[in-house]
Amino acid sequence: MFTVTGNDALDLLYIIQYFQKIEIYLIILLSYNLFLISINESKLENILLKIFPTKLVKLYVKSLLILKRSRYIIIPCFLILIIIANIYSYYYLDFFINNLVYKEKIIEVYFKK
Repeated sequence: MFTVTGNDALDLLYIIQYFQKIEIYLIILLSYNLFLISINESKLENILLKIFPTKLVKLYVKSLLILKRSRYIIIPCFLILIIIANIYSYYYLDFFINNLVYKEKIIEVYFKK
């Protein structure tokens, strides 16, 4: 999951990159959910019935209605997870930059390891 190299400084950079990827995925999921909430089900159902079989369209519309009912739980959860991922990536990046700029000997030890 983290592609651990054994070098502490590079591993820290990998963790920062991982948290930033999580944040991007969560933003995409949040925007997708916000888009689905704004869709009118009846118009969407009429459009999809022209393309797909009835059984598949009914199943999709039913899952869309369940998603719309659970939006009060899903959207705040995504926002909380985005904030957590952002805080962790900022924290680790700040730690890395502070040690790189102010304590060059510590980073030299990490990179030579």
